[in-house]
Amino acid sequence: MADTLTVLRADLRALLLDTAAPTLWPDAALDACLWEAVAAHSYLFPCEATLLFDVGEGATTFLLGAGDGLDSVTPMTGGADLIAVQRVDLPAGTPIPEDPRPITDPSGTAAAAPAQAYRWRGGSLSLRRPAAGAEVGPGRLRVETLQTYQRPSADGAVLWNGPLSDRSLLLLLAQRGAYGLLAAWQARDPALLGPSPAAAPAADLARALAALDAEIARAVAARRARAVRSRPLDV
Repeated sequence: MADTLTVLRADLRALLLDTAAPTLWPDAALDACLWEAVAAHSYLFPCEATLLFDVGEGATTFLLGAGDGLDSVTPMTGGADLIAVQRVDLPAGTPIPEDPRPITDPSGTAAAAPAQAYRWRGGSLSLRRPAAGAEVGPGRLRVETLQTYQRPSADGAVLWNGPLSDRSLLLLLAQRGAYGLLAAWQARDPALLGPSPAAAPAADLARALAALDAEIARAVAARRARAVRSRPLDV
């Protein structure tokens, strides 16, 4: 089954024992918890994406939409955010360094023009020198990035595209966020117990949060151990 926002919300609500009407958590609150969980999971275990760009003569700036994990001339932006740029090749196969210095001579005179380098800020990547010669052409700029997985959209057009093996961790993180919301609500209104089995006295809620924190820590450690075991051996 595709991981639409509706499907993930229903699974999260079942974990929270909040399926009988009237429910305790509004749909919008659970959606926000899921989106925060996607971000938290992605920063723990980012999605690797490689982007290809056509390069015109004199080009210096490229917009980095989040990719789809594949070489793509047209970067995708569907519900994902850029985390970091890992490597830049220009032309493809020729890595260029990140530029730690500000560009002090935008005119690009021969005396001030160093070797090619890049800087990235937010969603854009800038070259130190305007592209020229072998740097110009289709698919010449190759950018390896880390990005978040896609945040599922309310209309079902964008699905969560994380690893199936991480789905339980994603829901644990969202469950932790939902109980955190409930703790904040009860702090404002201690009488917020309601008919839902999810509602609990503050002491029980604190124990539930502590148990979830421990379960998430175990899940993250197990995931990291799997990643180490699956890494190719250096020979």
